[in-house]
Amino acid sequence: MMKLTWDEHFSVGVVTMDKQHQVIFDHMSAVSSALEEEAPRSRSALLLETFDIYCKMHFFEEERLMDEMQYPALAGHRRQHDLFVSNLEGFMEQKHQRLDDFLAIRDWFLRHIIQEDIPYGTFRRDHPLGG
Repeated sequence: MMKLTWDEHFSVGVVTMDKQHQVIFDHMSAVSSALEEEAPRSRSALLLETFDIYCKMHFFEEERLMDEMQYPALAGHRRQHDLFVSNLEGFMEQKHQRLDDFLAIRDWFLRHIIQEDIPYGTFRRDHPLGG
């Protein structure tokens, strides 16, 4: 499997969020590799737990940013984050974790950046803080 690589296509135009998304890409690549290699469950569990914690921190920061800029789609965005966390936690609890199931989670995240995150970056540029 090819390593997932962040590029400008995924940029929301908010440096801190773009940097966090890059870290999330690294986490997703590590989890995917561990599942593909059928690494010991303890290794994939640790990678998944680290990924889960980082995503929750990222979502908190992202929602705080959206709240500060009074982003009108915040409530729906927060529901999307909650759904992602719920799906990831469900995956983590599965007895047999399949790579295909994780790739579906990964692909959801990639679509989320394109469809949901890039628009808040555009909103922020069009409505500067304090302006």
